[in-house]
Amino acid sequence: MLHCCWGVEESPQWDLERHYQLLAEATLQPVIQDLGMVKDASTGDSWRTLRLSLPGSRLTSLQNHPLHWTVELQQGNAPAEDAGVQLREGICLAETEPLALDLRLPEDWLDGQSLLKLRLVYQPEMASQPLDAATGYLHYRVPLDIAIRSKPITATHPSPAPSATRLSWTPITPEHLHG
Repeated sequence: MLHCCWGVEESPQWDLERHYQLLAEATLQPVIQDLGMVKDASTGDSWRTLRLSLPGSRLTSLQNHPLHWTVELQQGNAPAEDAGVQLREGICLAETEPLALDLRLPEDWLDGQSLLKLRLVYQPEMASQPLDAATGYLHYRVPLDIAIRSKPITATHPSPAPSATRLSWTPITPEHLHG
């Protein structure tokens, strides 16, 4: 415990803000849970729901620190595509405290060779900057096999190499959340 905020020797590189940042990075990492397929009986539409749990944040947190993401959708041998705006259009509010969002994936995204790569900029309330900002933020790889429900997905470490696909940052604010 030397050279931390409780250590015997005070370190000039350690202060309470740095402590909260490192604590948030160690304990408040978002997790993606695969909730499986849903079929709307009235319309016949089907989609897969992924729940993005954001510990350490509330709905009001998005006013000051909106989420941002890049989303790359790889389907079989087809060229990868930027799917950030499409994914944002299918977002639903699942919980307000702690914040959880349901991401609705269209059925045509799902097959045994599909993969969703999500890079997330997320700043919990206790942190002074987004998590893992120094290493390119949080990266998630979500397999989209329609027959297999994924186990909870955590951010990959170390961050993968940059994508060859041109991806745009998509902001997520309270105004983008449905129902």
